[in-house]
Amino acid sequence: MPHNTILYGHNMLYKHQFAALSNYKVIDFLKLSPVVDFSTLYQDNKYKIFSVFLVPTTEEYGEIFDYHNQVYFDNSAEFYDFVLECMDRSLYETGVDIEYGDEFLTLSTCDESTGFNDMRLVIVARKVRVNESPEVNTDMIVRKDSVKYFDAYYSAYGNKWKGRTWDVSLVKGMAEYLKANGLEDIPAE
Repeated sequence: MPHNTILYGHNMLYKHQFAALSNYKVIDFLKLSPVVDFSTLYQDNKYKIFSVFLVPTTEEYGEIFDYHNQVYFDNSAEFYDFVLECMDRSLYETGVDIEYGDEFLTLSTCDESTGFNDMRLVIVARKVRVNESPEVNTDMIVRKDSVKYFDAYYSAYGNKWKGRTWDVSLVKGMAEYLKANGLEDIPAE
């Protein structure tokens, strides 16, 4: 079983396939639908969304986050690195907690809302744990004021990443991982 199941779908003009994912760029929609239902032949699963982000697929726009090749995590470092990138890039802080060993569902579709070609809108959610409620406290969902985008976005829109401002305590063991690897980030004033 993969640690991160990735589903790709086209963002079609007439709202077919994954076009509806674009709604997650609006915070009110995320608050209405913070859980993804994903069923297979063998089981019905629910996943709590913890990250919604935009990312380029070509280096001409800046740094590439290789999220689509993160299916298995060979160790905790790979897990924490993946979660760190997802959280730094997320448009929102959702209040959903994460711990090493959680299973993820990643939904990916094309997005050209920023004016750049070859962009992807990515939604990452973690599987609801055994004996855990699938409910999400939507009062915890807030738009972040510091989002890690890409160079071309900063050039076009003038924004800059202010540093890591999300609550790292939402990810069990993340503070220790950041400190042990010299990755602590003090937000810019």
